[in-house]
Amino acid sequence: MVKLVQEYRRTGYVKNRVINKFTYRYLHNPTNRCASNGGGLQNHTEDVFVVFLVKSKSSHWQQRNAIRQTWGNPHYFNNINIRTVFVLGTPVNESLNPIWDEIKQFNDIILMDFHDTYFNNTLKTSTSLNWVPEFCPKARFIVLVDDDIYVSLKTLVLFLNRLPADKRIKLYMGRTYDGYQPHRSTESKWFVPVSEYPWDTYPPFVAAGTVIMTMDFVSDVRTALPYTKLFRLDDVYLGIIAYKLGISPVHNANVYGHRTTSRNKFVLASHGFTPEQMKIAWKMNKSREKFQNRMIP
Repeated sequence: MVKLVQEYRRTGYVKNRVINKFTYRYLHNPTNRCASNGGGLQNHTEDVFVVFLVKSKSSHWQQRNAIRQTWGNPHYFNNINIRTVFVLGTPVNESLNPIWDEIKQFNDIILMDFHDTYFNNTLKTSTSLNWVPEFCPKARFIVLVDDDIYVSLKTLVLFLNRLPADKRIKLYMGRTYDGYQPHRSTESKWFVPVSEYPWDTYPPFVAAGTVIMTMDFVSDVRTALPYTKLFRLDDVYLGIIAYKLGISPVHNANVYGHRTTSRNKFVLASHGFTPEQMKIAWKMNKSREKFQNRMIP
């Protein structure tokens, strides 16, 4: 895979046979989300610091609104550009009309023509990793999150901004798992048969709730996607691709897999927030920032 990516970079062509062709269509694509002044594709901003790709269920409009009102608000910083885009499939037994209304109001939703089911999270991840290099190619950092994740935005931006240059090379970071074994019980939500994955352990991977990446990593993954068999677990799938690319995930202890108090000033992201809890955490965070600013002489 490393040679394949190098060949593509050098020639723009790969002779290998595609085994995972992404055939799904955009029902809506906010192509100008990262463009300056809402311009066309030729007018991309050069200073998008971080773009958040939020995997969201079609019915979770309250979660999306909570994110728009809190850490996903692009106007929070005056001098740092952030962008937030939500990735949705189509509801199985519900009308698309509420989603179209939401799209008309916010124009921040990538709507795909695959069904919005749990195991199609892999397709949402694939959509995200295909979309960013094409429609937001000058973003420095890409953060893939679930819609129940609370991001401590200022803390994350400061952390990323202070990363040494050598730590930004093909960054693949979050809460990591190493030596994790496939679930073989058919009663498990994460059941994987031996026929689908015959090995005893997965490669090291970053939990899907929060994945922090740089564009060089995402670009390599995008090249590798068509040549990597699809896998039902999205975080493991990304770990498999990273393993094939020779890239090791970086563990960050401040990315939490559970809901934790916003009083911890080092938290980058935390899992398991309802929309109301997200708004409360944001208010607490803002109050703490104002207090800290008053204490600075």
